[in-house]
Amino acid sequence: MVTTGAEGMPGINGGLMKNTDVKTTTNTIAVDSVDASVEAVTKAGGKLVMPKTTIPTVGYFAYLTDTEGNLFGVMQTDKNAKCARLARCNGARACPGAHCVSNPCRMARIE
Repeated sequence: MVTTGAEGMPGINGGLMKNTDVKTTTNTIAVDSVDASVEAVTKAGGKLVMPKTTIPTVGYFAYLTDTEGNLFGVMQTDKNAKCARLARCNGARACPGAHCVSNPCRMARIE
């Protein structure tokens, strides 16, 4: 997680992720519900690119494309967000998947 300002102040905080095939800046929109947003976008003809993913103590996000193929993210804030699979991998070097971007097992996989 990258923090650019004081706690509780608006800012451009974000995260750094492992380099992927995406070679562009991806705008992310704050939403009340990732699930409802994904449903609305896919009903309108957009596509889910990366399913709802947990960032513990931060919230949830997903990546989608609109009907013209433009990539964007949706982010739901939830300070109580927890990784449902964390107990399964519990920091193991062999994480079962990319289900959570910031738990210890995911971070170990990106090294």
